[in-house]
Amino acid sequence: MRLLNPFFSFGKGIQITPYLNPFIENILLAVLLELFYREVRNNDARTEGDILEIVQEVLGEMKLESSEKDSERLVTGLLYSNPQTLEAFQGHYYSVKNQTFEVHQFKYLIPDLELMSDNAPSIIYKLSDDAQFILFSSREITSELSISLEQLYMIQLLRKGNIEGVLKQTDFLLQRVRHLIAKETAYGREIIREPKIILREGFDDRSKREEEIRIQFREEDENFRHMHTLLFRIEERNEGLYDVEAKKKMNEIRDRLNQTTIKHAEFNTMVTRNIALILDIRTNRPDLLMRKSSKRYKEDVWEKLIWVEGVPDGKVFQEILSPLFSPQSPALFSLDRVWAKQRILTERVVTTQPVEQEIYEMKAFEYVLYWGNILEKWIPILDELLKHQTFTLQSLESLEGWSKDAIELWMQFTKEQFTVPIKVFTNQPYKDEREEFIRQAILQNPKYAMLEGSIFYVENHYSETIRYNDSVLLTDGTLRLKLARKGE
Repeated sequence: MRLLNPFFSFGKGIQITPYLNPFIENILLAVLLELFYREVRNNDARTEGDILEIVQEVLGEMKLESSEKDSERLVTGLLYSNPQTLEAFQGHYYSVKNQTFEVHQFKYLIPDLELMSDNAPSIIYKLSDDAQFILFSSREITSELSISLEQLYMIQLLRKGNIEGVLKQTDFLLQRVRHLIAKETAYGREIIREPKIILREGFDDRSKREEEIRIQFREEDENFRHMHTLLFRIEERNEGLYDVEAKKKMNEIRDRLNQTTIKHAEFNTMVTRNIALILDIRTNRPDLLMRKSSKRYKEDVWEKLIWVEGVPDGKVFQEILSPLFSPQSPALFSLDRVWAKQRILTERVVTTQPVEQEIYEMKAFEYVLYWGNILEKWIPILDELLKHQTFTLQSLESLEGWSKDAIELWMQFTKEQFTVPIKVFTNQPYKDEREEFIRQAILQNPKYAMLEGSIFYVENHYSETIRYNDSVLLTDGTLRLKLARKGE
């Protein structure tokens, strides 16, 4: 019952125009949602004056007529139980432990002390735990929240060290991504079953906002990497301070976050596949979008026309039925041409000796990298990068003794910027050769674990080249290393 008190008091006792009374809860809920958006985005426009502007914007969006006084009373009704005494809200609940009724005091908005200085001119508000409980208890609102907003909220919890809150949020985020996957699966099946729905009004044609979706996914992937980084650094700072129960919770958070990251990648793939499906139908299969005739001979011609009206002339009857029973045959080749073709084929096929049928067995070959030579040539480069954060290919006297795989790794690093995973798992191989190289280096010497989270990037010098094996000409470049800063 204690948790329900904020629900019972929400929007109650606010004296405004009777016309607005049925809509008070909806108005205040929209205001809480906007404040939550601003909080997770670190927008400090959350003073009492800002809340008044939010109320007026919500009333305008809902097309509700109101006065300035109505807006002010809605703000004070959200902040205080009694505007004159500025009292908090309160409700009674029965305590099973104490076998008595107790008073529960609560607020929907509380000062955000982390953003406010001692001499702050105005109070900056944020949602209390009770207000967040109301917000996240609404299925309609939780379905409206984007994944990126939920990620930002979780990042806030991680920064504050709220392990219990993070644990609940990871579970909620995982369930949300699973729900989106199920929804996206149904979306794709519906397109395959009935392609013409992409022409219907109101259809969510994601192919028209493909770039927007890609940007959103990049933002969400970046948020996941940030969460992994924060979690790793929290564990690093508190190493040796956690008890058994705290360690168990941290392991649960890590497992759920890994599951959510994998599921989010799966969701990304499904959305991309459905966008490709829509584009393929529009470009290559426009016939699937054409409307098929709903006319049927039996119902529309025979039963509704001939059976009712009759046939005025026998010739008309013949013209109607002859296409059904006497269709025109397609043009056929002459018999002489058919026999000539048969003789040619026969001469080609006939042979005096039996032909043994050869059976070919298809085998899959996997290219294997020889890490011995790669590590021998690249470990000194890593040491140079760790020492000076820069390395050029021209600094080598020659590429003699370099294997093709070692050269190929240089081309991989210079192709595009590369970010080392926040946590390199040495017990499993990586498909990306650069990630696998870092793993092999850490296995050889654990000191290279300090490269986790670092960034490799290159500045190409197109005017300078270096020759390899008298046949391959490599463009020189400066490979740079940006180490991840600890403690962030």
